Amino acid sequence: MQVSLLGPGWSGQNPLGSVSGGFFAVNGRSVCVIDADESNESLSRMLGVPAPEMTLADEFGGREAISKWAECKNREESESFCELFGEKRELHVRDLPGTCVGGRDNLCLISIGKIRRPKEGCACPFGVLGRHLIESLHEGNWIYIIDTDAGTEHIGRGLHECCDVFFPVLDLSFESVLFSRFINKIAEEQCKPCFSILN
Repeated sequence: MQVSLLGPGWSGQNPLGSVSGGFFAVNGRSVCVIDADESNESLSRMLGVPAPEMTLADEFGGREAISKWAECKNREESESFCELFGEKRELHVRDLPGTCVGGRDNLCLISIGKIRRPKEGCACPFGVLGRHLIESLHEGNWIYIIDTDAGTEHIGRGLHECCDVFFPVLDLSFESVLFSRFINKIAEEQCKPCFSILN
């Protein structure tokens, strides 16, 4: 099952993702938290697990390499990614480079990519990589919790289409009410369940 946690800024989606990941893991489920937020650096601390040595984007050569790969008409022909994503095969967490997977026991963490330099540009290449990874993952008995960036930019990148269920995290602001309506409409259009969480 692929769960999307999303919300407006400062609604508490990152801590909630950490708590829910830990809860499922303690209760015997295999959990992979996918950090699709290009700005947050503290998710591993919230989860209480070792951070990955590098992001998935860094492992594949950084932003420029990801951008070139994203522009390929046939991405499977891009040599840098053929070994992992070639032949449209289903992936498991253990298929990913060990440097990109942090965690312990049945709880692991994968980070897609981070903005770390001024004028680096937008995070769209990371969004393309994240979507391709999530689409390729074989679920099995695993629970994948996708921790997105605040707001709706990831919706524009289509990351939501890879998820099975939405959990918008809301505070008491009017902005959260509007956000909840928007996400519920998206979920309804895709015939996917949506459960709002008032934090």
